[in-house]
Amino acid sequence: MSKFIIRRALGLIPLLFGIIIISFVLMKAAPGGPAQQFQRNPRVTQTQIDEWLKRW
Repeated sequence: MSKFIIRRALGLIPLLFGIIIISFVLMKAAPGGPAQQFQRNPRVTQTQIDEWLKRW
C-alpha cells in the first residue's frame, strides 16, 4: 500500500509541473494585458490609467 501511495505522489509532480506550464503559456498567449483590461472599464479616467501604468 505504501508503494502505491509513493508512486501516486511522485506521479503528481510532473502533473503539477505540466499544469503550471500550461497556465503560464495560456496567460502569456492571451491578447492584451492588464492595462488594456483596465482601460476598457468606462468608469476609469485617463488620469487613473496613467497613474496605474506608472506604478506597474
